[in-house]
Amino acid sequence: LSSQWNDEGKELGLFLQDRLEGRDILRAEGSYNVRDKKVDLLAGLDHLPLNVAAPFLKDIFSEMGGGISGSLRLAGPMNDLVPTSDLHLDDANIRLAITGVSYTASGPLRVDAEGCYFDSLDLRDDSEGSGTLQGAIRFRQLKDFRLDGKLDFRQLKMVDASEKSGNAFYGLLRASGTASVSGPFNSLTVDANVNTVGDGDIHIPMGGRLAGSSSNILTFTQPAKV
Repeated sequence: LSSQWNDEGKELGLFLQDRLEGRDILRAEGSYNVRDKKVDLLAGLDHLPLNVAAPFLKDIFSEMGGGISGSLRLAGPMNDLVPTSDLHLDDANIRLAITGVSYTASGPLRVDAEGCYFDSLDLRDDSEGSGTLQGAIRFRQLKDFRLDGKLDFRQLKMVDASEKSGNAFYGLLRASGTASVSGPFNSLTVDANVNTVGDGDIHIPMGGRLAGSSSNILTFTQPAKV
């Protein structure tokens, strides 16, 4: 990280470089204008490790690996930076915290101030399952995450968690079909046409006392008749 002061323009020139295994995984250049307190920074990414984002997404992904490449620009006031990007996931490895399933994802994505958008991400699990994901993860200042997506999948793992994982449910489940998912991650709405594939089972632990207890893990609704 280095900087250079431009007294005439009242700007601080910024340069950031991060090297790994002989290559620049991050190279950024830009400026900070002292008068209007605005930043304009353009970064190039070359398989930047995804785990740098893990602290922000720990409630969604229990594991993150692989990398991301492309260009990212940050511009605006320090307290309201607006990102624009042209990015690509390079065999990213992510494990969903709620289901325990590990996926490998590849494909283009975009990021702006309101979310991360994926036009056609290829998904694979650790066996023979595959799928295509389209949609967005929307947020506000990296908080209040919401999912709005559509998934087409074939023999894809939906659940792969052990009893020791501590999840609300555990087991193994594979499926094929289509699904639209929307809402906050703690209350997702799913509209799906799904067939289970192969052997599998799901367990939902119940407490020792059943009287007066309830569960909101799943809520089924029937479409209104026209």
